[in-house]
Amino acid sequence: MRRFFITCLLVIVASLTVAAQQLKLPTVIGSGMVLQQNENVNIWGWAKKSAKITVKVQWLDEEFKTKADADGKWMVTIPTPVGSYEEYTITVSDNKTTINLEDILIGEVWLCSGQSNMAWKVEQVLDLKEERKNASTLGANVRLYCTGRISAETPQDDVVDAAWKKCTPETVAGFSAVGYGFGIELQEALDVPVGLIQASFGGTVLEGWVSPDAIENGEKANYLQRSIGMVNKAKGTWAGKESHLWNANIHPLLNVRFAGTIWYQGCSNVRINPVSYRETLIGLIQSWRKEFNNPDMPFYIAQIAPHIYTDLQGALLRESQTYVAAHVPGCELVVTNDCQEIPGDVHPRLKKNVCHRFALCALGHHYKKDVGQWKSPSYAKKVVNGSEIIVSFKNLPTILDVKGDKIIGFQIGERISEEEVKYVLADARLDESGKKIIVSSEQIQNPSEVRYCFDESVGNVFSAEGLPLNPFRTDKKNRPLSMSARAYIEPAVKTPIAFEGDGYQKVTFEEGAKFWTNSEMELFEGSFPKEFEGFEMLIAEGVDKGSNSKGGTIIAKEDGRIYYISALGNGPKKSWYKPGWRAIIPTEMQLSRVIGENSDGTPKYKVIGSIYISYLDVKAGQKVDLPVTDNWSSVIPLAVSIDYAE
Repeated sequence: MRRFFITCLLVIVASLTVAAQQLKLPTVIGSGMVLQQNENVNIWGWAKKSAKITVKVQWLDEEFKTKADADGKWMVTIPTPVGSYEEYTITVSDNKTTINLEDILIGEVWLCSGQSNMAWKVEQVLDLKEERKNASTLGANVRLYCTGRISAETPQDDVVDAAWKKCTPETVAGFSAVGYGFGIELQEALDVPVGLIQASFGGTVLEGWVSPDAIENGEKANYLQRSIGMVNKAKGTWAGKESHLWNANIHPLLNVRFAGTIWYQGCSNVRINPVSYRETLIGLIQSWRKEFNNPDMPFYIAQIAPHIYTDLQGALLRESQTYVAAHVPGCELVVTNDCQEIPGDVHPRLKKNVCHRFALCALGHHYKKDVGQWKSPSYAKKVVNGSEIIVSFKNLPTILDVKGDKIIGFQIGERISEEEVKYVLADARLDESGKKIIVSSEQIQNPSEVRYCFDESVGNVFSAEGLPLNPFRTDKKNRPLSMSARAYIEPAVKTPIAFEGDGYQKVTFEEGAKFWTNSEMELFEGSFPKEFEGFEMLIAEGVDKGSNSKGGTIIAKEDGRIYYISALGNGPKKSWYKPGWRAIIPTEMQLSRVIGENSDGTPKYKVIGSIYISYLDVKAGQKVDLPVTDNWSSVIPLAVSIDYAE
């Protein structure tokens, strides 16, 4: 009886809520918005149950009428004209309340979604300073709407704290850098207004952006359910709750008509499901196209940049992104291998190329504009010719361009068993046509496979039009990955230094050397950078929690390059941006310590973390303060010879 009473009470409360509801529009339908041109767009909202709704739009000489349903929901569909810079008004009325919308533009509307690299703000990047400064002019016909950092356990009908904004230096500062750069370039090329809707949240996995229906009933439901299980098992991944980002950010936008979507996400999935990511991403694309009622909606994918991922997980996820772009109609790929000021930065602060390449995809693919090449060159086929492999490429209208004295990033492999291929760093050169690359190594006499930047290395091969070669591998996709060669490292610059500082010991940098005086940690097998073998380094006590490394001053004895070894902790990392230190990401050295014994009596090791070599180009006599960090690794000076008095 009590349960019956409560149920009746809830029904009565719900009925009263509907009955009392005033005329209301979602925040995405507001003054200053952009509506998709040449489309049947939706205007919707809420009112009292059965309320009669009238919508008038300035570009049509007619009224659109409907009635609110039992829940107070209503919607009308209205055709839009060709885009222009004319500012329109829209009036919505329920005979008691009237809402007037002003400054409405008709043009192109794009959804900008993903995780932190899409959320990265204009004020955080290095190469959109002029675009921010001149936002009022460059973005005069670009409008911005951002859902914010929100999630929800259930599907939401509206984004409460959001509104359309005009572009100014202040409003674009906190908006997606990739979205804004893409929008202003698109607007200039199409000569119509552009509306940008940003729905992004840093640190989130793909599975949080998929609809519940896709998880239960979609074509990729099995993959999605399995990947959600993987996510939930991953420690520290708060965004593993499926559909929470969809509920808050995407569901409220389902009635919006979009021209297309640009997507920049994947970093949070690297260590969870890099291979099956291709299927989950396909599931997301299918679900969005279905839910938006836009089956051919363009969906453009930005590849994640090289970082410090281990075990080729990053390479595998980039491969998954490449696969989706190649196999799903209406999808294209933006290659970002070259878009880093700081090698290994998970948030590349050079976003302008990413913006431009997204715009090229949209203009070339969707709008059919003559923009020249808009696809990055990619692997086509290989031909084994004795001890060499000749690689040819597609999406290459003219010739290849090499940025530097030699081609880097290639590995060549030789099959050593039915299941394994041994890789070594390769020599590579252009053939006479400039369209093919010939790969070889003195260590490999019977090559069978080739890889390019299939790790965390940054390549230097581009099309003549300036688009980077897409990383690839030719070996069968299910082959073991443990036989990969370490990425290319420039020859170590042998610059002698003097050092001023207390508390250090000078030792030789070699296999088995200690890195700290108070630690017995060892280099994990196979992670020693031979290019620096025989150099000298200065070691001290490792850093305890709450303490700082010792610091000191490096003095270059001649023009050249100075180095230090450290983890990529907060101290050294912050120093990269102003003093100019750069990490050599391929120099990753994994450290381990003995934690017991295996069943056969051999030592049992645990990998503790990774340290890297960073560098700075200097002039003779230049003094440089060694970065100080409070992370676990300390900072270790490294040079061919070190003048230091202990």
